[in-house]
Amino acid sequence: MGLLWYLCDKYICNMMYFMNAQTIISELVARGLTQKEIERRSGVHQSTVSAILTGRRGKRVSYEIVMKLQKLLEDVIAEQIKATDDAQNNPGGRSERKPKQQRLHNSQ
Repeated sequence: MGLLWYLCDKYICNMMYFMNAQTIISELVARGLTQKEIERRSGVHQSTVSAILTGRRGKRVSYEIVMKLQKLLEDVIAEQIKATDDAQNNPGGRSERKPKQQRLHNSQ
């Protein structure tokens, strides 16, 4: 069971439960990230991102790269959900600051 779970965790589950690297990168680009931004936030070199996206890298991408990209996609989705929730809770885009108290002036 241990070896089977290890193999499932590293390879089979990677194919079954996670999107492939090319699909993840395409989704990140569709969500507004550049290849350079993907590199900065995931640690996967831009040339690798480009090669995966264009298909020059092929289907064999390391588990570590897929996990880095998967984590970034999860983070980006969470950020976009939070931004959407913030915008819905605060229409007009105004920050939620308390109004300044007016100073009372003595006119004597």
